[in-house]
Amino acid sequence: MLKKLKIMLFIIGALLGFTLIFAMVFKQWSYEKMTQTILSNSIEQIRVSSDELDDYTIIDARSSAEFDVSHLPGAIRIDPDSKDFSLELLDAKKPLLIYCSVGLRSEKIGERILKQSKLKEIYNLKGGIFQWVNDKKPIVNLNGKSTTRIHTYNKAWGVWVNAIE
Repeated sequence: MLKKLKIMLFIIGALLGFTLIFAMVFKQWSYEKMTQTILSNSIEQIRVSSDELDDYTIIDARSSAEFDVSHLPGAIRIDPDSKDFSLELLDAKKPLLIYCSVGLRSEKIGERILKQSKLKEIYNLKGGIFQWVNDKKPIVNLNGKSTTRIHTYNKAWGVWVNAIE
């Protein structure tokens, strides 16, 4: 009887493990499909390492409430709803790396910057800050201190973030 119980527990544990792994793989796959669906790819999407951030002028295209919770180190926030933003900030010698939660707002800001400025090297952070956090890359709070907190835009979008404090 004890042997049968051990076998049953092993099978249940294996099934739970398989289910968890499947759910994680499906979640990442569905996240990638979702971003492919909503983006037009008018601005090239790239992945960068945290060590490469200094090579870019980093633009956060999220609301102030989102930015205040956390952002990429060195990021400058541009209001995604504003029709006017200071292009003087963007006349940098470095290429622009723009991000938002998943890439849609940053793509729209990138399109506007491309039309309104002489800048040609404009990139959209692939997967946005959600993917950045899921990849366990650093984010900071308003004081520049490392944090694990992230504003998920709303509860429905929070499903795409693996590690929420």
